[in-house]
Amino acid sequence: MLIRSSGHALGFVVALSLGCTTVIRAEDEQDPNGSGMTTAAPSGDGSTSGGGTTEPVEDDGAMPSTTDTDTDTDAESGSTGFFPGGAACGNGIIEGSEDCDCGEGNVCAEKELGGIGCVALGSHPDVPGTLTGGVLLCSATSCRYDPANCFYCGDGTINGNETCEPGEPLETSCAELGLGLGEVACGDDCQVDTRGCNACGFVFDFDDGGCDDGWTTGRTTSAAAQSSWECGAAGGFAGGPGFNVSLMWGTDLDGAYQGNESSYLATPALDLAVCGGQDVTMTIRHWFRFEVNDGAVVQVATSNPDAEGSWTTIEPFAGSFYTATVAANHPPVAGNPAFSTFDATEGTWVDAEFDLTEYAGEEEVYVRFVFGSDDTLATGGWYIDDVRILGSTAGG
Repeated sequence: MLIRSSGHALGFVVALSLGCTTVIRAEDEQDPNGSGMTTAAPSGDGSTSGGGTTEPVEDDGAMPSTTDTDTDTDAESGSTGFFPGGAACGNGIIEGSEDCDCGEGNVCAEKELGGIGCVALGSHPDVPGTLTGGVLLCSATSCRYDPANCFYCGDGTINGNETCEPGEPLETSCAELGLGLGEVACGDDCQVDTRGCNACGFVFDFDDGGCDDGWTTGRTTSAAAQSSWECGAAGGFAGGPGFNVSLMWGTDLDGAYQGNESSYLATPALDLAVCGGQDVTMTIRHWFRFEVNDGAVVQVATSNPDAEGSWTTIEPFAGSFYTATVAANHPPVAGNPAFSTFDATEGTWVDAEFDLTEYAGEEEVYVRFVFGSDDTLATGGWYIDDVRILGSTAGG
């Protein structure tokens, strides 16, 4: 139908209906100056070159009304539907506000999906996690992405490009990945998070590496009794921690320590060169029970560990602490603060943490655990089950 206003021919208007939306789309417009026909090209904001606009209108079952105009319909278009800006969903061309357009057969190739898939899309309002694989679809009625056939992180199954799933057991470790010590985790993108791994560190639990594992024992002075340190499973000695199949070091695993001891258990040389610039913490898992004048300290040396003057006593900063000055027979325990019977954690397995940051970057570091007693009564002793020396990580 020709629409007239003020005696001039303005053009044709076609009303098209899709679902609940009717769109008014301007067709060819007659140039009022007689210069010929011009095409009203659609644009992303819904405007046309002739100054008109296309607006979605709610379809209530009746044709939309216009002011001082009549409308007619045009059934020549074979597309699924029209959208603001003149985009036609179903014509195989991504235009206007469409995400994708797979044509009338809705067979999607890469170009009809905008060159992306589930992984590249990454997320979608209808999916509760990161998209990790599968086949991205395109809605034939809305030309929006449809993730129904995509995998996502958090669905409880490792698939797509996932290497883990939150809450599921991890099948790898820092050591297996060649990244040293620490703990791997599963990130919210279902990829193994290795930020907790660090080449700076040592772990001794004595079960995997065996009791020896390069550790040594001895006396701080020849005036002391022979060392009672031994490695194995704790026996049933009533004064000790009780039977335990885990391998550990202890001052006599089956009985009381000796009087007049000043004995030590020492690590092999530890290379902390790769720890430069990091905060380094040593954590020990230990159990102790001492008589009133007996106790224990931890020491560090960086050279000549056979010389007593090379050792420096360090104190714990967390866990169990040195609680009293001990009157053992020989230094370094005698006359110094030490783990003692006055600690409320005595007789329980407990951690103690030490700061080794001062030694980060050193190529040769030794740590030793020194026990001292007097000549009187003896009891349970000192048991060490686990020693961990770890540097700070990128996220720590």
